Amino acid sequence: SETSLPARIDLAEKDAPILAAAIGASCTHLLTGDKQHFGALFGKSVDGVLVLMPADYVRQSRPLDQ
Repeated sequence: SETSLPARIDLAEKDAPILAAAIGASCTHLLTGDKQHFGALFGKSVDGVLVLMPADYVRQSRPLDQ
């Protein structure tokens, strides 16, 4: 079955399936460099999926002593 996005999320028609698939697959993160379409969601969690730029994910995932 197809996962739909919460009503509060406004994404371009071509991008909505990407986030919906991440939600449907119970992903913890969605990494994207698409600032134009996903920029408003960066750093926010949508139905349990945290939307981040790849560099932010790497920074967040590194141990503090590196």
